[in-house]
Amino acid sequence: MSTQPIPEVWRKAVCADLHAAGKRIEYTDDFYDRWQQDFPGETALGLLDDFETMLSQSLQGCPVTMDPPAKAGVTWEFWFIHGGERAYGKILLRKDGRGIVLYSAHLPKRKHLRCE
Repeated sequence: MSTQPIPEVWRKAVCADLHAAGKRIEYTDDFYDRWQQDFPGETALGLLDDFETMLSQSLQGCPVTMDPPAKAGVTWEFWFIHGGERAYGKILLRKDGRGIVLYSAHLPKRKHLRCE
């Protein structure tokens, strides 16, 4: 299997939630730990802008089945650019319309996405 285009409807919905911020975004503890480890002292605002910039364009990624499925929704993993560096992102768009869950935003721990 290889990467595939992330559906536009998913990207637009995630971008809307990123733009709205506030209660539309849930962050996991693991997200914060890895983010601070790889980008110490940086706020999430720059990251949210980078996510929105990348997802507003056509983007390739891999659908991910969460195990266990903590929240009902559709999750994609993808590469994005933050601070001039390639980074790994994983976001779940909740099916209940209550926003997104940010699972990952960190420097790559492996060379390939799951489906590459």
